[in-house]
Amino acid sequence: MTLANAQAWCNGINGNLPIPESAEENEFLAGLGSTWLGFLTTDMVGLTFTYWRSNEPSGDSTGVQLIAEEQKWGYTWDGRWNDGSDEWPTTCYINDIKGV
Repeated sequence: MTLANAQAWCNGINGNLPIPESAEENEFLAGLGSTWLGFLTTDMVGLTFTYWRSNEPSGDSTGVQLIAEEQKWGYTWDGRWNDGSDEWPTTCYINDIKGV
């Protein structure tokens, strides 16, 4: 899905796109699969952790993707980040589940 659709979907289920705060959290997310991340390349203030592949962000887009695959587009990713605008899978962190 697009970044805008991913944000709307997460918001609709009382969630948000993940923003990894450590290597361990990034590894956990990569284990779930590729996903949009919850920040833009134009607003990275406050990030406590980054895991960009070399030469990224490259200016392709403002959306940030965690690429779980080891190899994609002829490059090694293995959980590293890319600035992209492709249709992309999405993981949401749920903020609160009431009644459980």
